[in-house]
Amino acid sequence: MDLDIDIDRMTRTLHGEYVITLRKQKRDFVIVAYRGKNRVLLSWMGKRFPQLASIFACTSLRDNTLYVSLGKLEQVKSILLELDDPLLIIEIDPKVQRLHLDDVPPSLIISYHWVQGREALIQDLGGAKYAGAGWFYVLDTYFQIPTVGLADDQILNRSEITGSSLVNFLRKDVLLWHKRGVPFHCDLSYRDHPFVTCELVSTFESQIKLNINWEGSPQAAYSLTTVPDHIHHDGAIQPGPNLQTLPKEFLDTRGTVIYDRAQIHWFWHKVYPLIQPWFRGDADSIKIMVEQERTHLELGRSRSVAQLSRVGQMSSFTDTSFLTEAKRYAGRQEEQGRYVSFQATSPTYAVMTDSQKKWYFCWRTQVRRGHYLNTDLAYVLVYIYELIHKVGVEDSEEGYQRLLAIWLQYRLRIPILDQFLIDWLVDYRLFYQLPEPLKPYIMNASAPPVFQVPEIVFAQYAQEGLIRLSMDLLVYLLDYDPQRSRFYQANRSVLEQEIPQVLQYLDRVFGKMKGKGLFDQIPMATHTIRRRPFEGVPGFSYDRSEIVIAKIKPYTTHKPLRKYLTAIVRYSENKLRHIHRYKTLLPVAGLDPFIKRQIDRYFDRYYGIPQAERDFDQEVKIDFEAVARLQRESSDIVSLLLSDDEEAVHADPPTEDASKSSEKYEDQNNKPIVFSESSQWTVFFQTLAPYQLNAVIIMVNQDDVKAKLKVLATSHSIMIQSLIDEINEIALDTIGDLLIDGYDSFLLNEEYHEQLISMIQAMR
Repeated sequence: MDLDIDIDRMTRTLHGEYVITLRKQKRDFVIVAYRGKNRVLLSWMGKRFPQLASIFACTSLRDNTLYVSLGKLEQVKSILLELDDPLLIIEIDPKVQRLHLDDVPPSLIISYHWVQGREALIQDLGGAKYAGAGWFYVLDTYFQIPTVGLADDQILNRSEITGSSLVNFLRKDVLLWHKRGVPFHCDLSYRDHPFVTCELVSTFESQIKLNINWEGSPQAAYSLTTVPDHIHHDGAIQPGPNLQTLPKEFLDTRGTVIYDRAQIHWFWHKVYPLIQPWFRGDADSIKIMVEQERTHLELGRSRSVAQLSRVGQMSSFTDTSFLTEAKRYAGRQEEQGRYVSFQATSPTYAVMTDSQKKWYFCWRTQVRRGHYLNTDLAYVLVYIYELIHKVGVEDSEEGYQRLLAIWLQYRLRIPILDQFLIDWLVDYRLFYQLPEPLKPYIMNASAPPVFQVPEIVFAQYAQEGLIRLSMDLLVYLLDYDPQRSRFYQANRSVLEQEIPQVLQYLDRVFGKMKGKGLFDQIPMATHTIRRRPFEGVPGFSYDRSEIVIAKIKPYTTHKPLRKYLTAIVRYSENKLRHIHRYKTLLPVAGLDPFIKRQIDRYFDRYYGIPQAERDFDQEVKIDFEAVARLQRESSDIVSLLLSDDEEAVHADPPTEDASKSSEKYEDQNNKPIVFSESSQWTVFFQTLAPYQLNAVIIMVNQDDVKAKLKVLATSHSIMIQSLIDEINEIALDTIGDLLIDGYDSFLLNEEYHEQLISMIQAMR
């Protein structure tokens, strides 16, 4: 493919006569001004043509565009048609010209229908369009509903209502509309009372009594992803927890319930954080009980770890009979047994009494069937040792799944398991060569209360996606703890969702532009973690070789990375504070302007921050001598890259619909040039310097791209990658996405390839 492009002619088409256009833009009626193809500042036009003052008096100016309300449309059309100036060309869209005032149709009802899959109220105006301040139009008529005014614009300008706006609409606006007699219907309502309440009745020694009441069946309701801390139930939205994250045991609990010591720990860590807004009673009393239990465990932990260490030394060095006995007992079952305490410092079959063995094999029989009865740590350890030796299982995968089940079932009942079993699970996957060897560490990262290996988890997330990072993990990398602020406590779900999204977005941008992810922008040395597998498990020889656990970087201790990520998270949190109208902002130091622009772009795209908040009214000054100089400098390169004897590729002719949605301009030779209405692409091409435009054309042609880009970049004393970065920067600022995906192969984003060909052909 080769496009025969005259860069000088393309530059000349950007100049022409003054044109004032009145047209419909989405739901608005707007006036814009051009000189040739270039948009002209309307404030300057007002000074240049004083007769436009009457139009400015009945319109509003935003972003260099005059917005016309329907109530002023007839007046504005009359003023425009009466303008008489030889330098002005007035264009009024025929559809706008045909519009005329009429009465409100008696059948008009503003309807909102709930769509469960989108978690949104979808607006239905019966074919009419809303134009603001109570004005509507349909076909060639427009009218105003007296009970609707400017205060309703924020709602009626949205085709769907989601998120926090949904709650505000149902709680406030619906009531106001009813009072004012607005003709509307909504098939969704709001209930103020929560879906579940949990009241602390009493605390006694190591027990708590709770009263749990549900508004309805949790199975008949579902949580909303777009409205945090709310659920949908029986045609209404009401406060409630995320039902998908609540344990099934709690979902099935109703009325008065008593939790003992182990269950209190489970309730405090697994349930209470999710239902905190709907908990009634002195939660601190439960917290004190949990902390007392933790203190008790900590006091015994050093003794237990020391015991485990001695077990490891004795077993590894002297106990060679464990594996033989384990194989002998592999098939033994006991259907009945009575619990007998077992507190041995070196738990093996040899130190068990007959009654202890009978209970162990009874307990193990039940565990193999999926019934995890309460028992002592020593019994659990013997079973773990069996599984590590693959006794009683068909293969390594079954052994791992049974080990994993033991950890998940008993970690809250016997918290000390986290101190060694997680490492043994990783050793197991490495020793028996199972895939995803670090999977237990990743699981533990999202399953508190214990987290010991942040470096390994961060290395994994850096490869697989930063969007999986939780705020609990992210604080390991920051110089401040965002979870302690009042803003975080009030908007927890928002920050936990958006901060990882921002990091993932930046990671993607850096990956495409620089070939390295977000974490890799700061150089760090790599360290290798090695250890002997199954330290402390009887039956393994003491001289076994070390295994490589992982190769990691010192993420949590590397000061430049911590400073870098702290600035990113603080700046992102400030954006959320601004969105939620929070007055206090965090100090941000040393953040690169490029990263700030990317974070701004993320929030602009997903939160729709009005562009009116930015400064677009600054006068743009063009150095035409510099432009001419750049064109002269690039002329030789243009001749080299785009020779006249190469056949140009012609784009397909536009369809009828496409031609109607385009604007025609004429160059100095009166040849019509068609441009798409997409102002983003127009601004993109206008912003490109001639040599950058040449680079885009080279990549569109797909002919010896690297060699030609090298010639072009060398002639302008820059590196090829710098040239690519410049174009991507302009693309991000104009079309909102990266244009060039390939870091080494210089591939254009396939999504925009046809658009580029069409635009370049249109400018020939």
